[in-house]
Amino acid sequence: MNGLAFHLPDRELLREADELLRMVSDLHKATDREDLVRRTEAGRHALSAFIQAAATKVR
Repeated sequence: MNGLAFHLPDRELLREADELLRMVSDLHKATDREDLVRRTEAGRHALSAFIQAAATKVR
C-alpha cells in the first residue's frame, strides 16, 4: 500500500501493519472534526496494539 513494503516474518503482524497503514491513509476521509478525532483515536490505539504485538514477537 502506498508503495511501502513491509518485511515481517509473521503473517499476523503483516496483516496488522497493512490495516494500520490503511487507517492512517484514510484519515483524510473524515467527514467532520468529530469523525477526524474518532479516526485519530482509533489509529492511536491500533498503533499501540501493533507496537505491543511486534515487541513480543521480536524479543
